[in-house]
Amino acid sequence: MFKKSEPDDGMRQVKHDELMTELMKLTAYYRRYPYLNKLLTYIENGGSAWFTCILHEDVEPTNNFAEQSLREMVILRNIIGAIRSENVSKYENTCSLFATWKLKKEDAFANLKRIISKQYCMS
Repeated sequence: MFKKSEPDDGMRQVKHDELMTELMKLTAYYRRYPYLNKLLTYIENGGSAWFTCILHEDVEPTNNFAEQSLREMVILRNIIGAIRSENVSKYENTCSLFATWKLKKEDAFANLKRIISKQYCMS
């Protein structure tokens, strides 16, 4: 409902801060129940990332889209056995870059060239 009202950046920040305050109140209240400590720690460690979709209009409130966009690369990683590699984080970061560029309809080759040129001071 909030995102449909097309809020400006100021309104987004105010709403984000309200939600963060409410989340902190809830986690503080439920700390009295020791069996919830693991869950509450998980929530607290998430910090303000829980409400990223409020601050940025192009971010969906679920991670379903992100998971779907990476699904093909995860399957490929499993097929080639990259999950057992020490370089799996490099693979995942690279896949994330390609998925982001695809989502933004950006030229992957041009972006790679820019990154490599910057890294190695090439022109």
